[in-house]
Amino acid sequence: MYKEQLPENCPPKTAVEIEGNLFRIIKENGINDDDFIPYARQFHNNPRYQQCKCFAVSFYNSANSALLSFRNALKRNKILGKYLVEIEFKKEFGKSEITKRTGHVSFWFYKKCNLDDLSIIGINGLNGN
Repeated sequence: MYKEQLPENCPPKTAVEIEGNLFRIIKENGINDDDFIPYARQFHNNPRYQQCKCFAVSFYNSANSALLSFRNALKRNKILGKYLVEIEFKKEFGKSEITKRTGHVSFWFYKKCNLDDLSIIGINGLNGN
């Protein structure tokens, strides 16, 4: 049902299908499959990244929330990416859970959702790119 082989009780029961636009920080000016690899797959040998939210892909519910996360990461000398992409989501893409305090959205993609299904609204450079 999901792109990733998820642990038990994942996604949580509070996760819902959503429609609307979400934002993601990406490395290049254009999207590819590598932009949507969850931490659990990137760091599959690290037990720290085997909890449910690590199988989700991170998005934000607003450009401002994404920019705040980007700036906070820079303060820790971590570069999340160089571009901010806005994507239109449909219910059939998967389930999500939002952290209201930060605007962070954990998104678990359904297996049937492909890169070609995503509607890009826009891509903007971060930090002068």
